[in-house]
Amino acid sequence: MPDRTNSKNIKKQPMPDKWRLLSAGAILALNPEELLGNYDHIFKQDRNSFVALKSLATGAKNVKVVIKIQHRGKKFKDFLRSILPSRAVRNFRKALLLASKNIPVARPVAAMEQRRYFSVAKDICVFEYIENSMSLYDILFDKDAYAVSHWAKAKKEIVNEIAIILADLHNAGFWHRDSKAGNFLICRQPDNSYKVKLIDLDGIKRYRFGAGQCMMRTLCNLGETVIRFRRASITDLWRGFCLYCDKVGIDKNNRSAVFRRLRQMIIAKRLLIEIKDAYKKNRYGK
Repeated sequence: MPDRTNSKNIKKQPMPDKWRLLSAGAILALNPEELLGNYDHIFKQDRNSFVALKSLATGAKNVKVVIKIQHRGKKFKDFLRSILPSRAVRNFRKALLLASKNIPVARPVAAMEQRRYFSVAKDICVFEYIENSMSLYDILFDKDAYAVSHWAKAKKEIVNEIAIILADLHNAGFWHRDSKAGNFLICRQPDNSYKVKLIDLDGIKRYRFGAGQCMMRTLCNLGETVIRFRRASITDLWRGFCLYCDKVGIDKNNRSAVFRRLRQMIIAKRLLIEIKDAYKKNRYGK
């Protein structure tokens, strides 16, 4: 079940070195220095961001959390963005908001930001770690042995879960501009059923205008990232799309026409990405 914590439960605590902490009633007394080093596993690392699994001591036991550390970029647009609340703070509040609307997200534990003068230099977001979970990319790469051996059952559950999440987002007034497979966390339950949660909430935005266009973009981005795998097919997309339509109220008479347009968008985007990748490989050798 989604975490029921809401904004009224957020605790603001002073931090050393101009750090500010927001916590969702967490049992952890977090300090930025405790989150640096001694990682159990590194999920992602690039120039400006770092995501890792870490065990934190809380009394007599250790609690595993996922931490995302982000540094301000060097471009002028990065400086302008740093004047606003940090990504960690925005994602922390967004996760609480989505959970309050019964949209499943990884439970936020805390968010920290370090400001120098009036801009954010570094921020840290801490989320729960869920055992027996991996991204949709990993599922499609056959990294879950149970899903591989029970693919028909697993695929049906995962497709249904994702369709319902995207429909619930739409009905709550949100869309996902970065709905790639890596932003869906697939959680295998003790009974070997599958549940899905949203992670990395940067791309979730409120509808401002052009809701129909935003809806198609959400579905297209997801479709493009999964259709490249042999485990996924256009038929799977159609099944998920039909459930999505049931939830958002798209008339049955219009579904085929809308899906044809969506399929064309997915194929066009996949071809464009392949052309760009081939150009980069030919020009830069990578």
